[in-house]
Amino acid sequence: MTTTAEILAEWKASIFDSAEAQAITTIALDYDALSDIESLSELTALFSGTQINCFVYTAYRMAETGSIRGTNSAADRFTHYIRVDYILEKISKDGAKNYNPTIDALEVVDDLVRSDLGKSWGGLVDFHRCTGFSQPTIIDIQGRKAWRAGYTYEGVKTV
Repeated sequence: MTTTAEILAEWKASIFDSAEAQAITTIALDYDALSDIESLSELTALFSGTQINCFVYTAYRMAETGSIRGTNSAADRFTHYIRVDYILEKISKDGAKNYNPTIDALEVVDDLVRSDLGKSWGGLVDFHRCTGFSQPTIIDIQGRKAWRAGYTYEGVKTV
């Protein structure tokens, strides 16, 4: 049985610790830094005096038990959902200047998912797929405007 902690660790090692991701930003948070005021304060403090520029990735797992077709056996199927957001503070003079780099950063992550993380996420899942894209939108982080966009992935493991 694969745990959410194992999934997050594999994503960190294969994606966010890679040279390609590190060239974009060295900050990748494995919790929803935009979920509450306290987290927003931490995020703002982290980028005090510098441009907000980070990945935020979260995961959760759902379990199902079902019959294996053609047998009297049951199997557990674990579906892991990974949400990856890239957040880049908007440059006020030219908002478009940050829009495309936001998409570019996510495409780097998507390429790394396919090349470095691989089909089985280091053997943690049987297969995966990208299930969604959130186009860049402007968010407010304690008075600072930033672009936020993301991908959602799903990995399935049957035991």
